[in-house]
Amino acid sequence: MVLTLSREKITKDETTNLLVEADGASVPLEVNVLFGDKEEGGEGGGEGGSDKKGSCKEITSCDSEVKIEFLSCLKNVDTVEFQFTMTNNREDWRVWFNRDKSGSLDDKGNSYSGSYTKVYVGDSNTFVTGGSSVSFLKGAKVKCRVVIPGIKDEAVYLQRWEWIISSSEPWNPQTKKVMFAEVKW
Repeated sequence: MVLTLSREKITKDETTNLLVEADGASVPLEVNVLFGDKEEGGEGGGEGGSDKKGSCKEITSCDSEVKIEFLSCLKNVDTVEFQFTMTNNREDWRVWFNRDKSGSLDDKGNSYSGSYTKVYVGDSNTFVTGGSSVSFLKGAKVKCRVVIPGIKDEAVYLQRWEWIISSSEPWNPQTKKVMFAEVKW
């Protein structure tokens, strides 16, 4: 059996169950598709090389002890999704982010409000809201996913994306924002 998915038509995470019947037997099959996510690393068939998509010219962390690594960026129709990891190297940290003051700007000067941007931290299916906090444990690398809808067709990359920190405990970062510059898909 071959299952073919068109990545161009995937606009969000989806899970579906199929029932495959052949020679009088039925086998259930669960299919999980992640928007903008490809398998990382691993060995297997294929031509080799990296599946990594996109790039980021510059990342400014909120603190010298919070390390950030860019992973990937894809644009699907009018939605941009990029992923990165954050590693807190200080003591356990609880953070509240301000979606309304966060936001992005594309290379053509169009701005995108943080109110519509969804940031997912870890394996959560719920995006970070203004009233909810996020915990970053000391030494733990946490994957984050940013989904920005409504990107204009003429945009080639995000000139800047800022994630604004409202407050944190038990320690305060050196600056109250995380910033990514020239995020390309």
